[in-house]
Amino acid sequence: MGASLEEGSGARPRQRNLQEVLFALVEGRQLTQQQLAHETGLSRATVARIVSRLMERGLIESERSQETSSGAQTEIFSIRRRVGAALSINFGRSHIRVVLRDLEADSGGDGVVEKTGINVPERALESLDAAVQMAWQALDESPFSPSDLVGVCVGFPAPIDRSHGRIAVQSSMSAWVGMKPAEELRSRLLWDVPMLLENDADLGSVAELEWGAGRGHANMVYVKWGAGVGGGIIVNGRLVRGGEGLAGEIGHLPVPGVTTPAREICRLSGCLESIVGGGGLGESAAAVDGRTFSNIIRYARGEDPGGPNRTILHEAAEMLGRAIGPVISTLNPEVLIIGGAFRRSEGDYNLIANGLREGLQATSLPAALEALRLDIGMLPGRSAALGGIALVLRENLRQFLISRL
Repeated sequence: MGASLEEGSGARPRQRNLQEVLFALVEGRQLTQQQLAHETGLSRATVARIVSRLMERGLIESERSQETSSGAQTEIFSIRRRVGAALSINFGRSHIRVVLRDLEADSGGDGVVEKTGINVPERALESLDAAVQMAWQALDESPFSPSDLVGVCVGFPAPIDRSHGRIAVQSSMSAWVGMKPAEELRSRLLWDVPMLLENDADLGSVAELEWGAGRGHANMVYVKWGAGVGGGIIVNGRLVRGGEGLAGEIGHLPVPGVTTPAREICRLSGCLESIVGGGGLGESAAAVDGRTFSNIIRYARGEDPGGPNRTILHEAAEMLGRAIGPVISTLNPEVLIIGGAFRRSEGDYNLIANGLREGLQATSLPAALEALRLDIGMLPGRSAALGGIALVLRENLRQFLISRL
């Protein structure tokens, strides 16, 4: 008897069916044969044959579900987590963090290598060499090799020109002028794997969407508020990068009603980052008693409402809200998440929520604010690095699995 129409008579239809089942498992994570048949439109007999082949090739694994009231068990299939891994290299202004995770975003251990005390903006070559050593260390301490990597994501605290693979506003990273960071790392690592170059706030938004305060929401604005101010935008569950990769650069929006000298980096008066970023707040507070942005937040946590540090943060949050209010009206997100220097576990929501609401109300459509939820990020200090893992798995996993068929 000839081959079924589903199986096809050639290698290409059979390969396509294998891919369909793999992709269904990427989307559904854990599915039974019946569910796979429903998702792919293939017959259960065809799915059974494909599952058997994928099991033989070590690409998927199965487990038995818990017994039902009738005593029956069901076999559940998923992509084998140790088939591959994702690597994230995140450059901060004074640190480098490397994270390695398997396909379930689990390290099977710590999976994190960190280096602090390095001036990344002014020491490009030293930073690259350190990142290479750290990437190899993370692999050496894992069961994976370079050929097992789904991809590598390189994150930077600066606007990214994706079309040219470089930092867009290079005055913010003086030693990196003319460099293409991902390509520089590729040439040093000698790994033939996909490499992404991304902005750290964009990565923070992806991490919060996948594992943090944005989980369960399809439309989100994320603000990384610390030494600088950056943003990430999620629409219909996907990161919005824009034509050149500059979407979400809310730190350079002007604050309505505020006039300041134009900054070299953006040539704008009233630039949000220059006013409420760590440098701006630190300068205004230092004129009083030497406070920095980080200890403004720390002192505010112990103050009663109306305390001097709480007042500084309230006013800064109000200006942040005024600047991004039109963004909220334009995108109508379900949730606005503030990350960076603020900590959910420390109750920092109470330090900025009222000021943020006041600012948003001044420049946003009331209807856009009615259902908007404000929250603090759940992944402080790790969001950009973990976002790199999530992005690699989202964008490169399918092609990686095809290469293993």
